[in-house]
Amino acid sequence: MLTGPGDRWLLCSDGISDYLPEDAITEVLGNSDTVAAATRLVDLAIGAGSRDNVTAVVADVIESPAGRVERHTDVRFWGSAEARFSEGTDLAG
Repeated sequence: MLTGPGDRWLLCSDGISDYLPEDAITEVLGNSDTVAAATRLVDLAIGAGSRDNVTAVVADVIESPAGRVERHTDVRFWGSAEARFSEGTDLAG
C-alpha cells in the first residue's frame, strides 16, 4: 500500500475495531486532530461496552525533505501505559 503526505493512519486494538462500526471510525478520523481522534475512539469503544484492551494510535503522514526524519514529541500515554513509560520502561518491558 502506498502512502503519502495527507494520509492518516490508525493502529488500534480489537477493543476498538470489534466494537465500533467502520463508518464511526472514519468519521472520527476525518474530523479531529490526532490526539483528539485517538481519545474519542477510546471513549466511544468504552461507551459501546468494550471489555477488551482499548488502544488507538493515530498518525498523520507529513512531508519532510528527503533523507530527513521528523521527530515529534506529542506522544501521550494513559492508564497502565502511562505508569510504565513514566518509569522509563521501554516497549519490551
